[in-house]
Amino acid sequence: LFDVPDYPTWAETYVAHIRGENPDSRYPDLAWCRRTLFGWGRWPGDEHKYGWDWAHLTDTLTHCDWHNYTENVQPFKDRAYRDRFNNPTDAHLYVVCTK
Repeated sequence: LFDVPDYPTWAETYVAHIRGENPDSRYPDLAWCRRTLFGWGRWPGDEHKYGWDWAHLTDTLTHCDWHNYTENVQPFKDRAYRDRFNNPTDAHLYVVCTK
């Protein structure tokens, strides 16, 4: 059970900010995009060392012998509440899988 930023979506948002556009007021500036892409640093391990899209992520999971993966936010909602879990444009990949 884990989630990662959807790198292509956040990269587009980042580039839009560089161009002076504000594609979504929930993501107000470049600093917000950087923190989402690379981690917020709120606790040890709260960083992202790689960017993922769904195809690359599932290929990697298969290669590492993880199975039954699905993109499903409900298990996250069952464990904790965060506003982004209810936001369809959240731009995260929510993954449930088994070894």
